[in-house]
Amino acid sequence: MTIHAYQETYLNKAQISLGDAFDYAVNTCSIPGNDFVRLFTSSSVSKRIENGDPAVIAGRSGIEIAIDAVLESTGRLLDIEPREHFERSREYWIGWSTCYYQWYSSRSFGDIFSVLPFDDLQIMYYTLHEADISLFVCSVKNPQSPVDWISYRRENVEEYLKDDLCGFGFTI
Repeated sequence: MTIHAYQETYLNKAQISLGDAFDYAVNTCSIPGNDFVRLFTSSSVSKRIENGDPAVIAGRSGIEIAIDAVLESTGRLLDIEPREHFERSREYWIGWSTCYYQWYSSRSFGDIFSVLPFDDLQIMYYTLHEADISLFVCSVKNPQSPVDWISYRRENVEEYLKDDLCGFGFTI
């Protein structure tokens, strides 16, 4: 049994905040996703979330988390006004799902993003964003191939890997 850094009652708030942080940084401030991952994981903000600091997980908005991470890592203040939107972006899902996995596994964000690069998470979005979060956890917990996220069933993944028409990346 894993001991989590904070109680599950705070998890939803932490996921929403980190999802908003990724969405704001990438879509509003135009910071490339891989760059924001680097800035976030090198900041104390990510460590504070990993350690369950209530001032961050329950007391900071996603925009404040993004601002703090960028300011601490670059010395640059993000002062771009957030845009109002009513849908959840791919970048939101990346922050939301990796926050859940960090809580679930107690691994550091740096470790998570070192094996799950932002670009790979973008591809996973199309299959997993409407699935239960347990499918995301299962696919990244003990991966046997880079495409384990396609299916729970190992046979499906093996058939996919054998198919000559499969294995291409999505483009937008």
